[in-house]
Amino acid sequence: MNKKQFEFTPSGVTTWKSDVRAGGQVSIDQECAAIADDFASWFPSRFILNDEQIQFLEQIDALVLQSYGCAIQYALQNDVDIVLEKETESTSRNVKNSKVVIMEEKIERWRESNTVARETPEADRLTFKIFYT
Repeated sequence: MNKKQFEFTPSGVTTWKSDVRAGGQVSIDQECAAIADDFASWFPSRFILNDEQIQFLEQIDALVLQSYGCAIQYALQNDVDIVLEKETESTSRNVKNSKVVIMEEKIERWRESNTVARETPEADRLTFKIFYT
């Protein structure tokens, strides 16, 4: 498995996904296996996080992390865009916590079960919104 670390930025997430997909199906399968095995360990080994981000990650419930991991694995396997959006207090919604992560999925279903063509490929994306207040 690739041991490179990437910036935890929107462009870093895009670069990571491109790097994994460039390695072909074996690379994708290895990355997905690492994510499934232990998302909480995989994430800081793949992305460069500061101490505050690591502490925040450690406070997220294991089932929530598992959900994130499953969504990321699906996106990797099906070449769905993964988008990271970071919003500050001035741009974020009215949230009560100092930090919130919201996962939004917009995955178009296949037209037919035996077809890989998407009706609107640009519509497929997995978005993680991180709000700092």
